[in-house]
Amino acid sequence: WMDGSTVLPAVAFRASYSKLMGVDELDLQTIGLDASVSKGFGPLTPYAGFGILNIRAEEHAGLGLADVDTNVTRSFVGSRLSFLVFDLMAQADFSEIPLYSVRLNMGF
Repeated sequence: WMDGSTVLPAVAFRASYSKLMGVDELDLQTIGLDASVSKGFGPLTPYAGFGILNIRAEEHAGLGLADVDTNVTRSFVGSRLSFLVFDLMAQADFSEIPLYSVRLNMGF
């Protein structure tokens, strides 16, 4: 949304939608909105953000599971280290269950 400069950070907004397909016993979909801010310092780009995720699930297999329609908020912090065609990403997500991840990406 807003590119960063040498002084100002970059700001981004993201919308997401997912739907489980191929499983007749369960209808599951998620809708999410996130906002994030980042500031690059050479090959290092730290970032942070906040988002909300709506989760809707309905079971059709007769197992007696309760339908779900809930909103979950999350915040996240992370950093990207870029070198040549590789990016090393580390991120921590804070919600009901914290999630920590590290991944190596390769792009052309």
